[in-house]
Order: sequence, then structure tokens, then C-alpha cells
Amino acid sequence: MSHEVRTPINGIVAAISFIEEDCRSENQQTKDDFALIKRGSERLIRTIDLIMDVSQIQSGTYNIKKEKFNLFSEVIQSLYIKYKSEADRKQLNFNIQNNTVRTIINYDLSFAQNIFNHLIDNAINYTMSGSIAIIVSNDLEGNVIVGIKDTGIGMSEDYMQKMFEPFSQEDSGLTRMYEGVGLGLTLVKLLCDRTNLILKYQSTKNTGTTFSVQFPKELCE
Repeated sequence: MSHEVRTPINGIVAAISFIEEDCRSENQQTKDDFALIKRGSERLIRTIDLIMDVSQIQSGTYNIKKEKFNLFSEVIQSLYIKYKSEADRKQLNFNIQNNTVRTIINYDLSFAQNIFNHLIDNAINYTMSGSIAIIVSNDLEGNVIVGIKDTGIGMSEDYMQKMFEPFSQEDSGLTRMYEGVGLGLTLVKLLCDRTNLILKYQSTKNTGTTFSVQFPKELCE
């Protein structure tokens, strides 16, 4: 399924890139049209990848590939760089802070990237003004904890009861303001549960949301 969908989309993206290069148009509308096609194609690919990831974990066909890596520099800092321009575009105060020297963990790198990519993407997407802070720290037991706090739209008590359900979105329908298919948090929850990470959260409507992921000390060095 992934191959059947990704192959034609990748072909479209590649062809559009060649056409854009051949056109070299100075017309702003043409530039905007090419940018729109690119964003739309990338969104389709992200959606397919997300659906396949959730399906794979739910069916138990995923493989855990543990390796030692620096959680702060290889995951958190890399994602900070990735999302910094988007945060700047929205004029958000976006910062990261490392309060521990113990950020080497023995875990699946792709899983860690997936978890924090979706949590940070959500924070950026649902925060219209204010700040987003990512803090890495240790608790008294020596576990590594990554917290992501935003001043975004928050979630209602009712929605928090079902926010991890597949395709669940508080703002739904044809008039919804935010992109997404409601699978990001589903994937985060599945990955944490299947690999014994502890996921905690708190949110207040129209005030903000905080997610934290705890890596047990057995995985940390």
C-alpha cells in the first residue's frame, strides 16, 4: 500500500521540481502555485507514512532496533533546528534547555525521532502566539524526562479522554482550522506503551498543553 501510493506521489514531486526549474518564472503567482503543489505533496507523503506507521505498530509487525545515541543532540536539537523557521514565522518564542548531562540512551532512534517530531509539530501547529519550551532533565530516580510545554489552544477535559484514538480531532469537520488526520498522538501513545516509556500530559483549554516523556533509567547512561 505504501509503495503504491508513495511511488506516484514521488514521481509528481520530482516532475514538478524539474518543471519549476525549467520555468524559472518571476511571476509571484507562479511561484506561489509551485510552493502550494510542493506543500500538498509533502503533506500527502507525511499522511501515508503516519498511517503506515500506526498500522505497523498496531499489527505488531514493527521491529525495535536499539542503539546508543544522544537524545538531546541527535533528536531534540535536530528537531529544534527543523522547526525553528516555522516558529519564527509565527513569531513564537521557541527554546530548548538541557538540564542534565545524562542524555545517552539505549533505545530505537527512529522511534524517538517519531515521538518528538509529532509532539513538537503539534505544539507548533496549535500555538498561535506565546512560547514553546522543550526541557530535558532527570528526576530523583535518574530517569530522563523530556517535557514540551506550549501556550497553545489547549484541550478540553472531554477531548482528553479520547485524544489518543485514531483519527480523533477536537476541531473537526470541513471548517476546521488545523491540518492533520488525528494520528500523530495515536502513534506517540502506541510507541510509548509498546516500549515502556511513560507519557504524561496536562492541558487547559485556551491556555496551553504540556507533554512529558520519561525514559526509564535502565535505558540511560
